[in-house]
Amino acid sequence: MSILPMRSYTHSAFAASLFTGIIQFFAIISVLGMAERLLNPAALVAVIPLSSTLLSFFTAVFLALLRRPTPRWLWALWLGAALLVFSIALWLSADNRIGAQVFADLYNPFALTLYVIGTLLLLLAMVLKTRFSVGFAATPCTPQLVTLVSLCIGLIVWHTASTKDVKHEQQNANNKSLLIGALLNKSLEDHTDALRRLKNRAEGIPEDAVLAMLAADFTYYSKDFEAIEGMILLDDALNVVKGDDFSLNFHQGGYLSTPGVSAWLKNTDQHVKFAANANTLRSAVPVLMITTKINSAAGSSYIVVALLNMNMLIEKRYVAHLSAYETYVELTPDMLYATNGEGENITSLEALLATYRYYTIEKVPIQDLVTHNVYSFLRNQNALQKHAVINQFIIWLSLLFTYIFILVSTKTQLLSRQSRQLQTLANVDELTGLLRRDALHRQLLSRAAHVHGSTGIVFVNLDGFSAVNNSLGHGLGDALLAQIAWRIEQHCTNATFIARYGNDEFVVYYENLSKATIEQQAQGLLTQIAEVYLLGEINIHLTASIGIALQDEPHQNIKLLIQQAQIAMGQAKRHGANQLCFYHNAMDEQYQQIVWIRGELQKALKRQALQVYYQPVYCIASNTIVGAESLVRWQHNGEFISPAVFIPVAEQTGQILQVGDAVCEKVLSDIAQNPALQAISIAINFSPQQFQQQRFLEKLTEQVTRRNIQPAQLTVEVTETVMTERTRIDPILRALIAEGFNVAIDDFGTGYSSLSYLSKQPANIIKIDRAFTLDAEQPGQEQGLLSSVINMCSELDKTIVVEGVETQAMLTYLRRFNNIRVQGYIYAAPMPLAELLVLLRQQAG
Repeated sequence: MSILPMRSYTHSAFAASLFTGIIQFFAIISVLGMAERLLNPAALVAVIPLSSTLLSFFTAVFLALLRRPTPRWLWALWLGAALLVFSIALWLSADNRIGAQVFADLYNPFALTLYVIGTLLLLLAMVLKTRFSVGFAATPCTPQLVTLVSLCIGLIVWHTASTKDVKHEQQNANNKSLLIGALLNKSLEDHTDALRRLKNRAEGIPEDAVLAMLAADFTYYSKDFEAIEGMILLDDALNVVKGDDFSLNFHQGGYLSTPGVSAWLKNTDQHVKFAANANTLRSAVPVLMITTKINSAAGSSYIVVALLNMNMLIEKRYVAHLSAYETYVELTPDMLYATNGEGENITSLEALLATYRYYTIEKVPIQDLVTHNVYSFLRNQNALQKHAVINQFIIWLSLLFTYIFILVSTKTQLLSRQSRQLQTLANVDELTGLLRRDALHRQLLSRAAHVHGSTGIVFVNLDGFSAVNNSLGHGLGDALLAQIAWRIEQHCTNATFIARYGNDEFVVYYENLSKATIEQQAQGLLTQIAEVYLLGEINIHLTASIGIALQDEPHQNIKLLIQQAQIAMGQAKRHGANQLCFYHNAMDEQYQQIVWIRGELQKALKRQALQVYYQPVYCIASNTIVGAESLVRWQHNGEFISPAVFIPVAEQTGQILQVGDAVCEKVLSDIAQNPALQAISIAINFSPQQFQQQRFLEKLTEQVTRRNIQPAQLTVEVTETVMTERTRIDPILRALIAEGFNVAIDDFGTGYSSLSYLSKQPANIIKIDRAFTLDAEQPGQEQGLLSSVINMCSELDKTIVVEGVETQAMLTYLRRFNNIRVQGYIYAAPMPLAELLVLLRQQAG
């Protein structure tokens, strides 16, 4: 699999696992919410309210059943419509209180956490669904299970911690209710005991003393008890006998004369009793009345009434630490008393529920006489909000762990998938489906010890495939290789292994087949490969060269056998296209010579041992040197090795690039250091491989500019073989001419040029090959052809250089033409730089 599809697979697998994890998140929340309602229905605050439970459940179902419509724009339209409908529904719910439960839960810090996280996850799920084809069942089972477990653990820990925090707050609320009850009872007990002591002192003493003592006690009691606003003494007819300002005003206000209060006072017995005055509960000073009856020695009876400010019955310092809770005592179903002394007494529970949502109820007995419901309402959620903020990190950490696990799991799956594919790719060529080169070696080495019969290697190399591939493009080139591989497989049915050995090379391995059979198979393979290939509307003809190596020895050297077949293939290619050749020992000598030349040439390049000779180019009219061609020379152990020997090897091995760079560097250095060379034009022959290099023109221009050499002082020579790739080479040559370089077509007439193309040649110099000058000094067909070429080049304003002029007769004939240049042994052989400089000095002097 290529990198792009593999990356796409990784993203899709990750998205599918993440999408599944989001569904699991909502499912777990809904399960925890239902469990909470069953196990802890009376909680102060629901960690997962019913609305959150239902929303999570339906979201999980919605995502699990969601299918992405195609095309994608339809999905985007559907998503936009869904969001619009959802927004309208929320607005209508808020306006008509249909969704009051959902909006009320927004004040629940735990529910708010779920809404925020849930909304983000839902949006993420919708994005994943939009960009990828994901679903609940699209991921492997094991990662799903691990994701489910990790989310369960994280959400259960979060829910447990949040429930514990809620229970703590609920316990505080209950404690305040109980503490309020205890403080009320203590305050009532203190006032009851005080009034009881007053009664005991006043009982049975003379009437005058009773009134005097009560007047003094009223004063002392009012000072001793801060809650006492006033005290009043009434007779049996409820007429005022004695009182202070507050009590007298209270009496005059009619608070003691209402039927209910009057009846309650008249029924006062010898015990101390208390009651709240209902008419004062909504006033600034709600009054609790404590009363008892006192009998004088004269038989008269009086009613003592202490008027207590209910707001001062409870000492605030004892409940200050529980200020987050507003506590009310339900005196009657229609009256709830605010115990903080600051709030307003409320007439109904519904009115409180409109203000406070979360509360607890405790039944508190008052003086063992009556039991009241005490409500503690949560008015300050700072503590819960703090806990919710802290606890939400548990969810985020759980989601982060799940995300990391999914990421690692996806990467692990990817690596496993890649490992399997790499194992396949390590053995099988992706393009052709044949064995790879290294896989073939492994297979052959593993079988070598078990093969006891004859073996044969058929080495196939496609003729001219590189040119076809470059002209067609790599896409069609790959398709062509695939067809060739298929033909080889279909034809070589007796082969043990077939492998793609190189870009355009194939190896067929046979066991226990005769030489005649293998040769027959190879001949048939040549025929099959030579059949026309149809790629789209293009017909392609291609041939191959085949080398065959056979071996009868047991425990054979497989690498040597392949090498021998490769040598035989090279011999077949030298014989021409569509040939096969069997290996024999004489070929090994040629191969060894090539190997030796390659090695020694590399050493020479490393030592910079290659030399540059120059052969002058003369103007035939002035008999002066106007240029010179640079020629590479290699001297090894005192003897020159012919360029005809090492240049083909260098081209075959790729060393020609290093050779070309070395020659170019030396020539440019010579020109820069010798002004005499700057007066003429020096030619450098560039190989096809050099032209194929990236930035060839830019590099050459940089080298010339760096040495302050004028482009006109340099001639770029290309052979006609380079011109076979006109589409790619022509723009480079034209750019060279535009920069001021001279461009010469070397060996004109020996290669692929045609006279019709001569006018379009992107060159200003034509070098006519020596083949045109042979026997051309005598009148005849050869002379006529040479004359025609020279005249045509002159008409096209091309500078003409005739190569290989070696006889005086040829020179005499060429003098007939104007402005012609000559290069050959008649003037000078290739020579070292020093000798050329001598000639130039002689010419100048």
